Amino acid sequence: MRRRSVLLLAAATVAAVGTGCSSPPRVDRRDATRPTAPFYVDPTSQAARNEAARNRTAPNRTAPNRTAGTPADTGVSRIASEPMAVTLNGESTDTAVLARAVAGARTAQRTLVLQVYDLPRRDVSGGFSAGGARDAAEYRRFTAAVATAIQGVPTVVVLEPDSLGQISDLPPADQQVRYDLLNAAVDAYAGVGGVAVYLDGTHSGWLEASEMANRLQRAGVDRAQGFAVNVANFQSTDAEGHRGEQISDLTGGAHYVVDTSRNGAQAPAGSAGGNDAGNPSSWCNPGGQRLGVTPTTRTAFARADAYLWIKRPGESDGACGPGQPNAGQWFPSAAAELLGRSQ
Repeated sequence: MRRRSVLLLAAATVAAVGTGCSSPPRVDRRDATRPTAPFYVDPTSQAARNEAARNRTAPNRTAPNRTAGTPADTGVSRIASEPMAVTLNGESTDTAVLARAVAGARTAQRTLVLQVYDLPRRDVSGGFSAGGARDAAEYRRFTAAVATAIQGVPTVVVLEPDSLGQISDLPPADQQVRYDLLNAAVDAYAGVGGVAVYLDGTHSGWLEASEMANRLQRAGVDRAQGFAVNVANFQSTDAEGHRGEQISDLTGGAHYVVDTSRNGAQAPAGSAGGNDAGNPSSWCNPGGQRLGVTPTTRTAFARADAYLWIKRPGESDGACGPGQPNAGQWFPSAAAELLGRSQ
């Protein structure tokens, strides 16, 4: 993670009046690796593809203030125009997806945001996104390939959402394997110039700050930029910021990012109980949600590096209800609801 030169402070402090000298100001190395805006907007996101397809095929409709023959605006362009994380989940298409994103971010001179999601026994509790690498060796190869591909492009790596929240659902031996893989991944990504890596920090309705801090320390947060909170969840930015500062205090000042993609309304009923696998209605495609604050590095909390859209709005959390698509697939009615519209 020793990537950008730390901005030089005053070379020396002025001698204090009388005897002795004042101590030099403490330099937080993480301040030098804060992600910088603007972030990369993926022109091939499902929201962008959906909007393009609709514009090609929608029947001509007229309405006040709209030119005849122009398709009615569904508002999805508002989602498509914002920077969102590019997800890598071990699919055969990952190589092409990553190459295209890296090239696009380099050309646009923007910071790329990646969500890396391929640990063995991924989503062991919820199950809607189950899968991941077949074994530790495959995951290590995956990590090495991604780290090589992003060299030379400023990148945020959100590393394995839910991995630490769900780790207690694994047998002890598998827990240790997961900690080992996360530590190795932190070192691989943090060793690439211009990369800020954030481990799983769950959310304010899931784990207490003290327990989260313990798990983060075991996963190598001291060598990472920090942790990511509220990924794919719906807790308020204020609640996440206050808990993030608590965790930061317990982890030597680790910084964090907040997923604000879908937290623009009150969190769904039952979500205070965390990601309870037995109560998916509180976290899997819950109704009544809205888009949150658009991605920015201007935050209201001292060690919050950015508000990001990590979970892509409009993509399903899983087939957890009648007619709902599988995790990661485009879900038109969910996108419409996030926009405050009917489909």
